[in-house]
Amino acid sequence: MLMLKRQFLIFFAFFISSQYFFAQKKAIAISGTLVNKDYEYLKNQISNSEKDSIKLGIHLDYFVKKARNENNLHELCHFYRYYHFYYPENKHFVYADSAIYYAKRIKDNALIGDAYYSKSVVYFFRKQYKESLDATLIANEYVEKTNDDYLKAKIKYRIANIKLYLGFYKDAIVLFKECESYFGQKKDYNNQKGYLKSLSGLAKCYISLGKYDQASTILLLGIKTAEEQNFDFDVQYFAKTQGINEYFKKNYEVAVSQLEQALPTIIENKDISAETTLYFYIGKSLLALHQQGKAMSYFFKVDSVLADETFMTPELRENFEILIDHYKKQNNIEKQLEYVNRLIDADKVLNQNYQYLSGKIHKEYDTKGLLEAKESLEAELSQEEAKSWIYIGFVALLVISLGSIVYLYFKKQRLYKQKFEALLLRQKEQVEVKETPKPIAKNIGINPEVVNNLLKKIERFEKEQLFLKKGITLNKLADQFKTNSTYLSKVINHYTGKNFSTYINDLRIEYAIDLLKSERITQKYSIKALGEMTGFTTTQHFSDAFQLYSGLKPSYFIDELAKSQLKVV
Repeated sequence: MLMLKRQFLIFFAFFISSQYFFAQKKAIAISGTLVNKDYEYLKNQISNSEKDSIKLGIHLDYFVKKARNENNLHELCHFYRYYHFYYPENKHFVYADSAIYYAKRIKDNALIGDAYYSKSVVYFFRKQYKESLDATLIANEYVEKTNDDYLKAKIKYRIANIKLYLGFYKDAIVLFKECESYFGQKKDYNNQKGYLKSLSGLAKCYISLGKYDQASTILLLGIKTAEEQNFDFDVQYFAKTQGINEYFKKNYEVAVSQLEQALPTIIENKDISAETTLYFYIGKSLLALHQQGKAMSYFFKVDSVLADETFMTPELRENFEILIDHYKKQNNIEKQLEYVNRLIDADKVLNQNYQYLSGKIHKEYDTKGLLEAKESLEAELSQEEAKSWIYIGFVALLVISLGSIVYLYFKKQRLYKQKFEALLLRQKEQVEVKETPKPIAKNIGINPEVVNNLLKKIERFEKEQLFLKKGITLNKLADQFKTNSTYLSKVINHYTGKNFSTYINDLRIEYAIDLLKSERITQKYSIKALGEMTGFTTTQHFSDAFQLYSGLKPSYFIDELAKSQLKVV
């Protein structure tokens, strides 16, 4: 026996080494034929070698090495955009980012947009829908700057698909219809694939909105087109969606038949999301046909798959509810609690990915330990009482909201009134301050004679209202005063407590206020006219400066001033 085992191990080792030797020999033979081959040749070989992993790997390696040696940024970008899916999943994001890097080096908006689109696809198939949407929107920003209509349609389809997954069905329908119209114009492979996928998306939207007859029409068209093009793979995916539609139309036996027809292709494609959806709707259909035991086996299959996956869809959420109800009937509280916790975890995933679920109230279940408070409340209140409390709460909330709005309005008006009165008092104090002689120069690091000279010039500048001239700057005024801007800025800052810009703006606003108070005709001027009269370059600049100075909009101040003067008269 020991001798046989040893002979087997020797044979196995020889077999493995011979296979490795054969692979190496094949690789060397193929590599020798690739010298001086162009990129189009390599692309065709890659496309035709998908079922030969050794040959595929050799061509992929040669392609990227050739592109790197030649520093061919376009072909490197192509490699990382279109061939990342031939590599393990842990490299997909790295390669997607590499495509973006090379596209940005090329500075081609179409390439950059397509690279971000490729990354959005990686996110999408990882069930990271929000990240996929973010990458798609970035792609859209770049592609909108180009004339590449095909790429625009691809991105529109991706956005539509994400909107479908997030529950924005009406928005998705509009986009899917635009994609259907564009892709349906051409009969080449890529456009026909886009056309069929757009039809599939439309059908799913109509099913979600309860428009089952419209969905049936779309699905029949999709199946007919896919069969004409010999796209057997797409035929089975349409059969899957058609089975779901038949379930909602309550044709349960037809639903089971169509769903089971699609199942082998879905499993072969390793599409976990579609596989779990098929199990779920087969189970639901069997449940409706009163085949409880057989139905539960499919719900347990869904649970088994979801236990090893991190994704969740709204329709699969119900799978946990069914299992909770199943164990409730068996009075198995431990299992109920286990699936309630699974449901809570599922809702966390849904709330992260599906916006339309964010406000949904989680359903509660009557396990003794988990929902004791809920049970006691349900025992005390009837359904009608609950509705009454909701109505009362809504009315109370409405009253409180309206009261708050009214309160805040009057509070705001009082505050504005106080600011208006404070502004009038402030203007009176400003006049008194201006009539007070300028203080004697203090030691601020500048020759006192220079400071006093500047103070006199500043006083004359204010008295002659030269600040009303447009285009005044610190440097221009310093030249006019025959000094430097540092000295002038320092003196203004020290004696007024303001920087130059604020100092000039405040002088102009004070002048405007005096003008409005003394010459009532100016109260009828437009804000634009007042701004121009007081040296501001734009109406917005005047309004901003007025509000910064007074805390009020100029229009409010003028209205209140007119009212107060009318009362005096």
